[in-house]
Amino acid sequence: MSSTLSILITVFDEQERRKAMAAWSAVATVGLVGGPVLGGVLIAGSGGAPSSSSTSPSPSWPSSRRSC
Repeated sequence: MSSTLSILITVFDEQERRKAMAAWSAVATVGLVGGPVLGGVLIAGSGGAPSSSSTSPSPSWPSSRRSC
């Protein structure tokens, strides 16, 4: 994120920089708010979160750790 701001500072002059930073802030805010909302809509549309009885195998962890 900071690298995109540094590009905005070097590429745009003083007048355009304000507009570019406002647009960057708006896009970042939409992504911050819209990402989880879109993820929730996609999960709800697919029938909910995956359950423990899904077709993918779960990893088998040893019951005790072996020291090296």
